[in-house]
Amino acid sequence: MSDPYYRLLFAYPRRYRRERGRELVDMYRELSGDRRPTFADAADLVLGGFRERLRTAGLGGVPDALPVVAVFSLAALAGLSVYYLAVFEINGQTTAYAFPYAGWLLTAVAAAAGRSRLARTVATVSLVLLAVAIALRFTSWPTLRLYMGLPLAVLAVLALFLPGATSRASRLAPLTVAAAVAVAAAVHLPLTSPAIARGRESLWNPVSEYGVCCNYQVPSSYVMHLAALAMLAAGLVVAVTRRRGSGWILLVLATPVAALLTMWLSDVGAIRQITYRFTGLNELDAVLASLLGVLVTGVALPAGVALVNAVRQISWRTRDADPDRDRGLTG
Repeated sequence: MSDPYYRLLFAYPRRYRRERGRELVDMYRELSGDRRPTFADAADLVLGGFRERLRTAGLGGVPDALPVVAVFSLAALAGLSVYYLAVFEINGQTTAYAFPYAGWLLTAVAAAAGRSRLARTVATVSLVLLAVAIALRFTSWPTLRLYMGLPLAVLAVLALFLPGATSRASRLAPLTVAAAVAVAAAVHLPLTSPAIARGRESLWNPVSEYGVCCNYQVPSSYVMHLAALAMLAAGLVVAVTRRRGSGWILLVLATPVAALLTMWLSDVGAIRQITYRFTGLNELDAVLASLLGVLVTGVALPAGVALVNAVRQISWRTRDADPDRDRGLTG
């Protein structure tokens, strides 16, 4: 159809479009005053279609877990942005990554103010700026190595799923993390790493090059390691305190955690043997290790869960379709 709202329904399963497409379009038209869809409307419709496809695939708990993980992801991006801006970008090692860093901090401010649609719009722009910064690796413009961009890209994609209505604590979490990192940088909080413990350098006054490859112990990589541990700890706390959906939160959270642990994964012997056979270059080894981690946690693991759910549903339908089966077993 030529209707712009109907064209945006491509993200939804065909059956859903057939049964509820008209109702969905009418609702958006009423809310928008019958004007053309804005960027925020388009993003809401596409993301809604993505959620519905997950439910259809047997991953019904993932859409409910995504907003929680989106808050974690934005908090990690805000904290990392403050660190990289304060320690590297402002101190003479300026790169194209400064623009998405600023964008994620603005996203955190918009989220804290309760402007969820604005926050998602700024997060989308920041993701585009990150893609440009990553692409500049293939030019002479100042930017970072590829392995630095991929974990940030995973977090940036997940941050697009920020919830529209959430608690005050969730809205303030990303900005609070950013403020905490800023204070830590100002007072030079004594955070250590294996490299720092050997007296080679300080987390706040690094000697190593910004984005040096390939060692997770140096400051620019080690903060990603710390962010992964913090996200995992927060996920476990939420999993313990929530009565429902905690397993799905941990399932989705596994992907950004694995992406942030790129440098650590690339040092694991078994993974290094696999990646070195394909590339033989340290930077590409780290990139491939990151992709392997994301594929396992973000594709293979959910696919396994969907398969198990599908088998269980088939089993239940078979049992319900044959009521004499249980009668025969108990007779």
